[in-house]
Amino acid sequence: MLGAAAFLIAEFLKISYLDVLLMATVPTLLYYLSLFLMVELDTRKFGMPNVAVAVEGQLALLTKRYWYHFVSLVAIVAFMVWGFSPMLAVFWATVVTFAVSFLRRDTAMGWRKVIAALRDGSGQMLNVAATCAAAGHHRRRRRQDRARSQVQRDRHRLCRRQPVPDARSTRR
Repeated sequence: MLGAAAFLIAEFLKISYLDVLLMATVPTLLYYLSLFLMVELDTRKFGMPNVAVAVEGQLALLTKRYWYHFVSLVAIVAFMVWGFSPMLAVFWATVVTFAVSFLRRDTAMGWRKVIAALRDGSGQMLNVAATCAAAGHHRRRRRQDRARSQVQRDRHRLCRRQPVPDARSTRR
């Protein structure tokens, strides 16, 4: 959802998607830092006991084993740096991610997983469609308001330029 919002922001503001990514870096880091701090504060506040983390669950080990899940993020940025449009960059990043999923047997995107992903993605697409519809409605209203105010200004200018009929000329 956030990725779709970034594309909408780039489109409406008429700036590059990479600029939106750069502008979103600091707020994103602050967001995740605040999540981490809130979880830490809540665990201390409610006196939750320490949980033993399995070796398998360590971040470095998981990142080393499942590094290819980050390929799509890197691929989108790389394709856009190479000059692809945002839509083409996302398309080709999806293709690259699909191909890379076959590096491990347990993550390979077989037909069942593809169908499940399409089903889940289409459900999430409803949120994006609602956001786009609301943004389009707002944009259309702003355009109509600008056009209406332009018509009113033109009408006012025309009324000021109309010659005032002389009282003597209307008695004939």
